[in-house]
Amino acid sequence: MAFSRILSTITSWSTERKLSVVFVIVALTFAIGNSVIESEWSRFRAAKKMDNIYGWMTFLEHAKDIEYIAYAKERLASQQERILWNRIAQTQTPELLQTYVSEHPLGEHASAAQKQLNELADQAVLELPDLPSEEDLDRFIVRWRNTEAAEQIEGRRQKYWDSIDWVREENTKLAFARFIKRNPSSPHVQDCKKRMIDIEVDQAAADPSGFGSLPPMDRVGGGAGSRTEIKIKNDTGFVLDVLYSGPSSERVVVGIGDFVRTSLSNGQYRILASVRSLRVDKYFGKESLDGGSFEVTYYVTSH
Repeated sequence: MAFSRILSTITSWSTERKLSVVFVIVALTFAIGNSVIESEWSRFRAAKKMDNIYGWMTFLEHAKDIEYIAYAKERLASQQERILWNRIAQTQTPELLQTYVSEHPLGEHASAAQKQLNELADQAVLELPDLPSEEDLDRFIVRWRNTEAAEQIEGRRQKYWDSIDWVREENTKLAFARFIKRNPSSPHVQDCKKRMIDIEVDQAAADPSGFGSLPPMDRVGGGAGSRTEIKIKNDTGFVLDVLYSGPSSERVVVGIGDFVRTSLSNGQYRILASVRSLRVDKYFGKESLDGGSFEVTYYVTSH
């Protein structure tokens, strides 16, 4: 109702009076606009007079003018570059040099920063061991990125992956599996597979408390040979994996309801048995094989 009365009042005004109101509104709008522009210009001049990181960051928090913003960002970057280079002059750490090269590739000191970084990286190459670990290589490449030395070490790492001496020194499942994939016809493939089994069983043996305890296998036949015959039956309802780690380490995979016969060299074995289900525990045990034949049946019970 109040708005209707105001509208009715304005409608009844003379043309001259209406024009006067419009003029006042325009004048107020212009004055407010000028005040805003003058305020931003004042803040810009103040920031320009300070010409430091704090001044330009404070100005940019509320800046609206595109030209002012572009200038402010340029000066802010220049101040940040100057401070960073001063820190580098005092410490020359690779981390600060990397920051400069990454953030200021066209900066005033970009060439000098890259040169210093390359020199430090070349020295670091000489400090690597003859057979550096995977961790050593990863750490080097990350720390000395953006250098020719990092590219050199990346190329060397590819060669290490194909070196059986390096793979044995690394002694990880990843290193052995990668060697097999890259060198499937190598005479070292079987040895790599054996080491992968041994490593997996080693992890279980290091803390057997997290595994169920395997009962001994049933001897079903005597013998004095150098090998032991084993029949493995799977009644678990899942695919079964049995790992034997010993003189002739072997992984035996048994399908659901199936059985597999295998032959192992006599000796002391550690055994890790698991099914392909996250809901069923893994089991660990030890067995002394001295010839003859054994049988073992795996099944799942609730507890």
